[in-house]
Amino acid sequence: MTEPAAIPSDTRLDRQLALLDRLAEIGLEIAEAIGAQARSGEPFDAQAAAMAYARVARAVRQTVMLQSRLIADRPAPLKETDHCLTPEDHAKDRVARIVHRVIAAEHDDEDRIERLQDEAIERLQDEDIHGAVLTRPMSEMVADICQDLGLDPDWTRLARECWAVEEIASGDVGEPLAAFARPPPFAQSGTHALEADGLNGQSVGGGVPPPLRLDKAPSVTS
Repeated sequence: MTEPAAIPSDTRLDRQLALLDRLAEIGLEIAEAIGAQARSGEPFDAQAAAMAYARVARAVRQTVMLQSRLIADRPAPLKETDHCLTPEDHAKDRVARIVHRVIAAEHDDEDRIERLQDEAIERLQDEDIHGAVLTRPMSEMVADICQDLGLDPDWTRLARECWAVEEIASGDVGEPLAAFARPPPFAQSGTHALEADGLNGQSVGGGVPPPLRLDKAPSVTS
């Protein structure tokens, strides 16, 4: 049996955006119909109409917001000038994308998302505030900008993203991810195992049992 050909990601995204366009158009048509009914002068349930209009308006806003997210996450086509971008430019762009995901996770108002994103980009351009982006762990850059914008990132979720995994593995870990880089403490074998006599009278700490003495065979009782 022949497997169906995979749809290219760009084509799939275009189809999704087209469907969202259609959904937004239908929502607008419904909202316009409710408005026309209100202007017609004919008797109608004003409370029910207002509730229906609010629901439709919210659905349209969410559709437009989803479109914006899909477009923002779409990989940009390679430009001739891309080879001129510095490592600092790429790092700033990566931080901006992380902050954008934090913003989108906390807010659903498109205007507010756009405003906060613009403010984040402005802060990334101001090295007097945050210093050179290449000299600091990325998590600290993200945390500082989020604090300036009044955001509360979910670091447990962010720690699973590729950039955070890379930072933790590098050993140069910022404070926001430090807790995820620490190994679990060793369990103590007992309250009296803090110190034990080891080989040649040396002290072994941390609850580690002393090594066996090999110079004396254990006595066996019958």
